Amino acid sequence: MKSVTLFIVSFLLISGVSSQSQYSNIQKNVSNDTVIFSINKKNISIISRIDAGGLLVASINGDNTLKYKADDYGMSFGYALFYNDDIDDGFLFIHKQLEYSRGCEIFHLSGNRLRHIGYLPVAAYIKEGKSMNYSNILSYLSIINISNRTLINFETPLLVINPSHKDEKIINSKDLFFTYTDGKLQMQYNQSH
Repeated sequence: MKSVTLFIVSFLLISGVSSQSQYSNIQKNVSNDTVIFSINKKNISIISRIDAGGLLVASINGDNTLKYKADDYGMSFGYALFYNDDIDDGFLFIHKQLEYSRGCEIFHLSGNRLRHIGYLPVAAYIKEGKSMNYSNILSYLSIINISNRTLINFETPLLVINPSHKDEKIINSKDLFFTYTDGKLQMQYNQSH
């Protein structure tokens, strides 16, 4: 955690930016196969049942705004919504799991619109029982807005980049973060370690 804090302080000093605010993980309510997040008089509902076409459906205040095609029929999903009241901005993460974590799809919430901005090819590499596993990253996310940039960091010692792919790699979490600027999600990976 010290390295993440040191990185953020260094980033602020280098960029000369003084405006920052934290995103909060919004509590979800689960009813049958629907997940509901409520923020600022908006209800974001996700029907987590995958239909025959492999679609998840998300809506804001009853308007279908997003349909997401699942990679595999047997896949299960987890959800997290991080929201920043100061700037009326949020990020919806859909975690994908098929035996083990496959990373997350990320959607930007602006106003009443959800827009897919990318894939987070990351899993937490943590000890579960007697073995190390590729686990859901959602509870290890930390998101902060610094002026016109959003930083996505990870609060776990080890990560797996590209889980289940030929080029998967276990790394220290301090070597990886993502930025979201001007509508683009970019991975920042320090490979020198």
